Amino acid sequence: ALVALEAVADRQMFEFQTEKYRRIAAGEPAGPYARGFIETGLWAYSRHPNYFCEVTLWWVFYLFSVPATGRWLNWTIWGAVFLTGLFL
Repeated sequence: ALVALEAVADRQMFEFQTEKYRRIAAGEPAGPYARGFIETGLWAYSRHPNYFCEVTLWWVFYLFSVPATGRWLNWTIWGAVFLTGLFL
């Protein structure tokens, strides 16, 4: 589900940016694209839903590793920690 949500968020952003630049190139009024950033779809709930899904996915990988290894602290936590650090 997280990969699907990330793909949906990326697609929504692609469509928004494509239409925004098409309007600019055609000299049309920007309309809802005037603010410069998307505020609909998943983007209405989070400023960066694609990044949220990516970071959450890495934390889920870590949580799956806990019962697999039998340890709360194992090497897979580093992926989640470092990726989270990139976005903080």
